[in-house]
Amino acid sequence: MIYLCPICNKTLNQIEVECEKLHYWFAQLYRKRLWRIRYLNRYEYHFLSEDGFQQLQQQGPIILDEATHFEEFDPDTYSGITTSGNRVSIFER
Repeated sequence: MIYLCPICNKTLNQIEVECEKLHYWFAQLYRKRLWRIRYLNRYEYHFLSEDGFQQLQQQGPIILDEATHFEEFDPDTYSGITTSGNRVSIFER
């Protein structure tokens, strides 16, 4: 899975040790809602906080290929609860 770091905009294919800003950003979302989106005709995923997703929606219409949210995000396991009620990794498709 390829995704963009929401802080430095680097393209990553895993949680990279050298991206400490990303680890800190994830830690701030403990037990909050996290969004994973992918724009239409793009390969990389984007992670957004609930506030970030709301701001994106306020900018106007957006065309997404995928949008998934995770409740009660746990930055230690990089997992959250999906709408099916299961705790899954944010990196699972």
